[in-house]
Amino acid sequence: MPLEIPASSSNIPSSSNTSSSHAVTMSERAPTNHIRAEVVALLSDMANNCLHELGYYYGMPQELQTYKAKLTEAEAYIFASKQKEAQQMEIHLNNARAILQSNPHAAQVFDLQQQNKKLYADNRVLVATMQNTNDAQAAQIAGQDVLSLQQKLQKYRLKCKELESRLNQAMIAVQQHLGEIQQKNNELATFAQKYKQLSDTHNRALNELRQLHGEYMASTSVWCLPKELT
Repeated sequence: MPLEIPASSSNIPSSSNTSSSHAVTMSERAPTNHIRAEVVALLSDMANNCLHELGYYYGMPQELQTYKAKLTEAEAYIFASKQKEAQQMEIHLNNARAILQSNPHAAQVFDLQQQNKKLYADNRVLVATMQNTNDAQAAQIAGQDVLSLQQKLQKYRLKCKELESRLNQAMIAVQQHLGEIQQKNNELATFAQKYKQLSDTHNRALNELRQLHGEYMASTSVWCLPKELT
């Protein structure tokens, strides 16, 4: 929008300054157009950024048209295929109706086939149900077995702790008994040593007594040696 030029103090432009006012207005339009272009560019960038954040991009309408055309083609192909299959099914049904009408036993055969298919489907459902039931029962039994084994394991652990405590007590008693045995052995060794010393003293005393007896016998033949010294 062009900038407004303030009028003169008389508020009525004279013929002398009309040309100068027109020149000033034309000179002010150039920066106004430049500002307008910058504002338009800024708004365009903001709009493009908003569209980009929403998932839109350049060339998206063309791709959507192409994708729509492919979908239309695929729908037409699927419709044609399904229509062809429906026609073939109708032909098979007509043939089956003709066979049933021409052969009285064909209806029974067809009925038996349908019953066989139904029984087969029911059998599969029953097998699946039994399998699921067996799996659930097996899982329940396995859970009970695991719980029983855990309880037994806990009992065995308590029993092992009890046996370990008793073993430790027995080891302590054995150590004490070994200490007592060692003490008795030391006392026995001391007693044997004293006995040996006494035996040696006794033997020396006997030898001296025999020697004295021999000397005395040499001097006289009247005195006799006691029996315990012979």
